[in-house]
Amino acid sequence: MEFSNHRVVRMADEFRGSVLSFRGKWYAVDLQQHTCSCGQFQYNDVPCGHAIAVIQGFCVTANEGPQRSARDFVSYNLTVAALKATYARVIPPVDITDLQPQEEFPCQPPRFRKPRGRPQTKCLTAGEMRARTTAWRGALQDVPNRIQHCSRCKQEGHNVARCRALPEGM
Repeated sequence: MEFSNHRVVRMADEFRGSVLSFRGKWYAVDLQQHTCSCGQFQYNDVPCGHAIAVIQGFCVTANEGPQRSARDFVSYNLTVAALKATYARVIPPVDITDLQPQEEFPCQPPRFRKPRGRPQTKCLTAGEMRARTTAWRGALQDVPNRIQHCSRCKQEGHNVARCRALPEGM
């Protein structure tokens, strides 16, 4: 409701209007179809701020007839009356004393294996995950580790940051 208080509303007729946002974009609202160009009204079945602005704008311009509120445009399935109607009927309890086990479909506990180790705390990229899973499965046992080459002295086993050779010109 606070979102819709300070909006510019242009009414096309009693059910359609346009709402200007603070960023200068116009949103088209149709109260009969329960749609708004922002997409939230039809997605949630609850009037968005733009639809509430049109409802309030219509109530201000139309002095005759019944006043409307945003609650009139909420879907019936989301009301308290629908919730009460769902649980109004008493469902008889089901008698399970006569149930017999079926031989062709034995009841087994779910297959669940607790993962080893400490739970993971950081998200991995797809490449890191692929490398870990292939290494875990043993696919990389025969591949040696990457050998470092120093760009200063051209020797193996270290890089420039760990090189003990003096740079040229010193």
